[in-house]
Amino acid sequence: MPGPLQGADEILIDASPHEIFAILEDSQRLPEWTSVLSSTGSREMPGAVRECEVDLDGKRGSVVERCIESNRPRYIGWAMEQDTFGFSRLVSDFGFSFTLKPAGDGKTRVRNETYYKTRHPLAAAMNATVMRRKFRGARRRWLANLKRLSEDATVRS
Repeated sequence: MPGPLQGADEILIDASPHEIFAILEDSQRLPEWTSVLSSTGSREMPGAVRECEVDLDGKRGSVVERCIESNRPRYIGWAMEQDTFGFSRLVSDFGFSFTLKPAGDGKTRVRNETYYKTRHPLAAAMNATVMRRKFRGARRRWLANLKRLSEDATVRS
């Protein structure tokens, strides 16, 4: 189970929860809106595991993530099981989630949350000065990309 909430961002998307969730649950679409270069996953559902090759600010590595909860089209969450970036030396119980809430007129409010526990005092200091800011930037980029992708799909359909 993920650790305590470390940060959250949200965005209003002009698309239905079903349209947005279809993107979130398709691991093969991750390169279209995240830092993922490739994924072994397919359809996300509780227990599904995916290995992703990732580029984080020019540093390449891999992560293994497990979908821990999915309530289509309202909520989906993952826990990181392994990484080659060194996160696991700094934090434990790392997870992230998306919550989708209808906002009227075919719009959806999407909230992306990040959870983890810091492992030691140096990690806590790094969390306060660097990590939270980096994760916030990633969440905001991913939400903006998810908005673009979802709204483009809505216009085409």
